[in-house]
Amino acid sequence: MDLVFPHHENEIAQARAAGDGFARYWLHNGWVTMGGEKMSKSLGNVLSIPAVLQRVRPVELRYYLGSAHYRSMLEFSEPALQDAVKAYTGIEDFLHRVRARVGAVVPGHWTPRFAAALDDDLSVPIALAEIHSARAEGNRALESGNHETALARAGETRAMMAVLGCDPLDDRWETRDETSAALAAVDVLVHAELERREAARAQRDWALADEIRDRLKKAGIEVTDTADGPQWSLLDGDKK
Repeated sequence: MDLVFPHHENEIAQARAAGDGFARYWLHNGWVTMGGEKMSKSLGNVLSIPAVLQRVRPVELRYYLGSAHYRSMLEFSEPALQDAVKAYTGIEDFLHRVRARVGAVVPGHWTPRFAAALDDDLSVPIALAEIHSARAEGNRALESGNHETALARAGETRAMMAVLGCDPLDDRWETRDETSAALAAVDVLVHAELERREAARAQRDWALADEIRDRLKKAGIEVTDTADGPQWSLLDGDKK
């Protein structure tokens, strides 16, 4: 927002002088601040993107920086960055679980509330709230065995995240991390334990069944008994 004049006028002039057109819409975003001050080379309070990317993945940083309204200031802090990482991985884990249990998740269509939020001066924070609402509903449907609803909410989630350039199942993001492969490996191991637990329950060996469940819980894995059999999910503090 501090580059409205003359920097942007010069950019337009250079582009047109080169024979190119220019953007029809140009939005001036607020600053990224640290300690209440604008990040500036002259102040020395700048962050190196490569250094930040040693702590988080590129898509997680993109999600964080794009989560504020473009007219607002974004106060950078490590706790806020980690909160954004947690929110993004919650969406990512949901999509991976649906794909593992139900099948391929094809992008659907964004919801009316998501579209209304972006039509209202690009209200990305409200749009993100709608994405998390779809994720929460999809998680509940998955745990209750309503696979059709879970798949529908997952498709909507992919479509909405794609608009923001952060679809976790997009090739450009998924190929840069090993989350999907790691979850697949964990899924095999957990299901082996769940089979042992089911066998123990069938033999009315409740002590062994509880022991297996408690061991999984200590490993950060919650078991939910559903009409489709036991299901598991990661305990991330944001499960709904």
